[in-house]
Amino acid sequence: MNARIVRLPLLVVSVLLAVTLVGCSSSDDIDSPSGDGGSTDAAATSEPSEAGGGGDADGEGGEIDACSVLLPEDVEAEIGVVPEPNADPVGPFQNCIYFDTGNRFVQFQVCYCLTGSQFEESAEAGAEALGLELKEVDGVGDKAYWYAGILWVQRGDLAVSVWISKPSYYAADGTALEGEALDAVALPETQALAQKLLSRIP
Repeated sequence: MNARIVRLPLLVVSVLLAVTLVGCSSSDDIDSPSGDGGSTDAAATSEPSEAGGGGDADGEGGEIDACSVLLPEDVEAEIGVVPEPNADPVGPFQNCIYFDTGNRFVQFQVCYCLTGSQFEESAEAGAEALGLELKEVDGVGDKAYWYAGILWVQRGDLAVSVWISKPSYYAADGTALEGEALDAVALPETQALAQKLLSRIP
């Protein structure tokens, strides 16, 4: 099976997770920077545009330019190439995705949009709504969860997600690894990148 066909539907899952994660929280506590919930089509199906990049991440409570946190050198270290980034927002999340092919991309999403127990409650509700297995991860942020290849992390009011896809996350026949096989190779690398990106945000 073509690896691009395997992975592209998961980009839709990433969008749904971002929206569901905060959609389960009180709408009074969340302000969407896009005003209309953001564009899901661009993040789910489009090749990267020349949008994104430049600027600095703001301090706590401010809007963050995701492509000023996820740097080209990070992307090259992970997938060996540096495609043009796409920075279309996803709901209240600022988004940065460097998309080369369906099995070679790096995505980072970030927002100050969850407080207290909202992250945990929303993560659990989102996983249940989407039928995904939720795995708690130690050693990064205040709370972190692994959703089938996507790492969501809370640190204070900050919520981020990191998602890496590369050929080593696929079997010889081109099908995407799943379950423990995916966890073994993808989780340590994704967690390490998440820690690096968090260290750049005040």
